Amino acid sequence: MAAKTKILAATGFLILASIAMTEAASAADACSLLTTAQVSAALGSAVKDGKAIGQKLCMWDAAAPAKSGATPRVSLTVSNAQAFAFAKMPVQSANITKTPLSGVGDEAVYGTTAGQMASVNVKKGSTYFAISVGGVPVDKTQALVTQLAKEALGKL
Repeated sequence: MAAKTKILAATGFLILASIAMTEAASAADACSLLTTAQVSAALGSAVKDGKAIGQKLCMWDAAAPAKSGATPRVSLTVSNAQAFAFAKMPVQSANITKTPLSGVGDEAVYGTTAGQMASVNVKKGSTYFAISVGGVPVDKTQALVTQLAKEALGKL
């Protein structure tokens, strides 16, 4: 009986260790997934270097406000399966849109919030991340976040 308990305990330990290692391997440093040059090129204007907020969030602000007066901002958040599932959930709001986005990772969803902000949430294997952009005309956001998501995927 003691041998069975030890085997079960060892098996449980190996499963938990495997899960932890998978999460550690997929938890990329957010600022390492995009360069300042990539974000600047996508926005069409210079941005400040990415500012890390922990390892899971990186933000790039435009060096100067846009003609509209808004300051464009791009953020990349390394997330998880639960956050991705939430991003895909349908909502009953005229101010929020969510649509599947093909050709990006294993699965992706593009969303806008009240025409003010847009994001793409991406799943690639066991890695999940979201790229959000604000201060940019909404008609340009889908192409912008798609381009940045594909560039980030190239570093995974």
